[in-house]
Amino acid sequence: MKLERAHNLFKLFSSLEKYLTFEIDLEKLELLDKVYTASRYPGDMGLLPFGKPNIGQVTEMFEFAKYIYEKTIEMIEI
Repeated sequence: MKLERAHNLFKLFSSLEKYLTFEIDLEKLELLDKVYTASRYPGDMGLLPFGKPNIGQVTEMFEFAKYIYEKTIEMIEI
């Protein structure tokens, strides 16, 4: 399967969703996508619509990204 190059996490997720063997929290994916896209293409207002994320939000996003990474590695190694 060839993946399209994209910077939109929802687009990537939708192309892989049927292959995933684990659940994805779509609200967390949306938040992570906002930060990812805004950090890649920064604007004047910060990384999120309400400004820069606080340490709690950053920790939550990191743990979510780590979860996706670890579950993907598990899938690949099966």
